[in-house]
Amino acid sequence: MSWVLVFCWIVQTVVGSAIDPSGAAAAVQPDCDAAATAPVTQQALTVPASEAELAHKRKVREHYDLISPYYFELWGEHIHHGFWRVGNETKEQAVIQLIEELISHAVINPDISPLSTYSVRVAKPIPFHVLDIGCGVGGTATYLLDHYPTARVTGISLSPKQIEMAKERIALRDAAAAAASTTTGATDGTAAPPPPSTPKLISDRVSFHVMDGEAIDWSVLSAGSYDVVWISEVLSHFRDKRAFFQTAYKLLKPGGVLVLADWFKADALTREQFTRYVEPIEHGMIVPGLHTLHEYIDFVRESGLRLLYAEDVSARVAHTWEIAMDVIMDPTFWELALAQGSEFVAFLNSFLSMRAGYMSRTFVYGLMTAEKPAPYVEPEPMPLF
Repeated sequence: MSWVLVFCWIVQTVVGSAIDPSGAAAAVQPDCDAAATAPVTQQALTVPASEAELAHKRKVREHYDLISPYYFELWGEHIHHGFWRVGNETKEQAVIQLIEELISHAVINPDISPLSTYSVRVAKPIPFHVLDIGCGVGGTATYLLDHYPTARVTGISLSPKQIEMAKERIALRDAAAAAASTTTGATDGTAAPPPPSTPKLISDRVSFHVMDGEAIDWSVLSAGSYDVVWISEVLSHFRDKRAFFQTAYKLLKPGGVLVLADWFKADALTREQFTRYVEPIEHGMIVPGLHTLHEYIDFVRESGLRLLYAEDVSARVAHTWEIAMDVIMDPTFWELALAQGSEFVAFLNSFLSMRAGYMSRTFVYGLMTAEKPAPYVEPEPMPLF
C-alpha cells in the first residue's frame, strides 16, 4: 500500500468520510448544512443567484482565511502552480518561472510595453500600474515591485486574512529598509554622524484591499486606470466568468494588458470523465463550473479585448501536484481535517483529483494574455522637403 493510500485511509478513518484515491468523488456523511456543502456543478447554478452567490463567496472567503497561513508556511509566498522549463527546478524556482512566463507573453512592443523593463526609445524605466485580482499574500506584487522599480501595484482579495498577511509582509520589508538606511557616522569624535538616508519604502508603491473581484468597489478602483490587470488561478472561483472579461476591459487603460493563468476542463469530455475527474476538483477546490480554454478565448473576444496569446501548459505545471502530495502529509493538515470535517476532507481529496486530472488529460492549466486596443491615431503628415 502506497503512502498516498495510507494517508487516505487515515483521513477516512479519523474523519469518517470516504475518499477514493483514484480521484473520483465520494459520498460524505449527510449533515444539516448539506445544501451549502453539496458539490457545485453547472446544474447548481440554477439556484437563485443571490442565495448561491452569498453561500459560495462565504465558502471561498472562509477557506482562504483558514488555509492561507498553512499555504504560506508549507508552500511559500507564491500560492500558485510552478512552471518547469527543464524539469529539475525546485518548487521555489518553478513558482517564479510561472510569473516570468506570464510576463514574457505580456510584452507587446518592447518600446512601449509596461512589462518591458526599459523603454528602448528613452532608455529609462516606464511607470506602470498593475491591478492584481486575487493577490493572495502579496507574492506576485512584491516580485513585480522588486523587478520593476517604477511599478505600482494594487492588490485585492476576498480574504481578509490574506490582505492582513500581505500588509504585514510589506511592513516587514519597510522595517528592514529603514534599518538598513541607518548610518552610524564617524566614531572618532571629529565629526557629527551624518543624518540617516531616507529609505525607499516598498509601501509607497503598493496597496492592498479586501474586495470581491466580481463586485468591484469603484470608489477604490478607477475605470481605465491600469496598465496591467493580473489574475492568476482566481477566475475559476468566480461564478460569472464571462462578466469578468468585461470588467477587465473597463479597468484597463487603452493599450493595457490582461494577464491570466487559470484552471480549465478539457474539451469534449464524456459525462463519465467529467463525473470522475472534474467534479471532485470543482467540489473540493470550490470552483463553480470549470470552463474550457476555448470558452475563455470566446469571452475575450466578446468583451472587446484582443487576444495576444493562449496556451495549454499543463505538461509544464503538473509536477506541482506531485510536490503537493508531500506537502499534505504534513501533520498540520491532519489536525485541520480533524477540526474541519467533511468539507476539508473534500479539499484534501481534490489534491489527488488534481493529479488524476492532469494524468488523464481531463484537467487543463492555461495561460492567456489580451490587450485593450488603443484608439488609432492618424500620424502627422511628413514634410516633403
